[in-house]
Amino acid sequence: MKKKIVILGYPEKPEVAAVAKRLRPHLAKEFDIVAEDLANDLDLEKVQADLAVVIGGDGSILATVRRMGSRQIPILGLNLGKFGFLAEFHEEDIEDVIAHLRDGSTVCRQRTVLHCDLRRGGKVVEKSLAANDAVVSHTQVRVIRTRLYIDDEYIATYVSDGLVVSTPTGSTAYSLSSGGPIVEPGIQAFVLTPVCPHTLSARPLVVSCEKVIEIELDPASPDASLTIDGQLVYDLEKGDRVRITKSPYYFQLIELKTRSYFETLREKLNWGGQINNAGD
Repeated sequence: MKKKIVILGYPEKPEVAAVAKRLRPHLAKEFDIVAEDLANDLDLEKVQADLAVVIGGDGSILATVRRMGSRQIPILGLNLGKFGFLAEFHEEDIEDVIAHLRDGSTVCRQRTVLHCDLRRGGKVVEKSLAANDAVVSHTQVRVIRTRLYIDDEYIATYVSDGLVVSTPTGSTAYSLSSGGPIVEPGIQAFVLTPVCPHTLSARPLVVSCEKVIEIELDPASPDASLTIDGQLVYDLEKGDRVRITKSPYYFQLIELKTRSYFETLREKLNWGGQINNAGD
């Protein structure tokens, strides 16, 4: 029996429809295509499929994880973006990709997902999953004051441009740019990274993902916002709390068995490489 797949793309990338049209005959030979959504219209929690083929880039994959909600299925990313850290396959390799899926040379790796609640006056007013990160940050060119609590214990007050709470997957995104560590995706942890803190002593923290993280916006702080995966933005009011826990649902990504995480780091981030100065 053929495996059931759903083909997904997002309207922000105008070339997605043409790529989907070219891929469809190749995929139909091997799979039962049960749905196709290139306009962000489908309720993915109701789709009965074994695999999601996401045409786009890393941002498209992140958005798909959130849309899947409680029904996470393996994602195969076909990269049309510039980076392709998560979407490692390409349209021109589709026959090879299908062969890899058939002969078992791919692996589905599970990755931690954040569950994020925005609480106001003791009530949850917004909630979302996050595959990369949740960021509390300023909306003006002024530092904000945020209080960090872990398992109800007060940890610190940050005077900074913001605070990033990332998954290991998101540790190579905004957190890394803010001075955070790279965390291998299989590690069960959260990374807490202050953005431009106004002190030399505020360093990133790596904590168990079994912890409950809460960030409170100081009543005297300027306007701030909560950003999920760099895509969803919610305005924060003074006294709001952002509560972050590990989601019970895991992000499932199809990768080649022969490709290591560190190989991807070297190729995409030039990790471990040296800077060659002109004239040397």
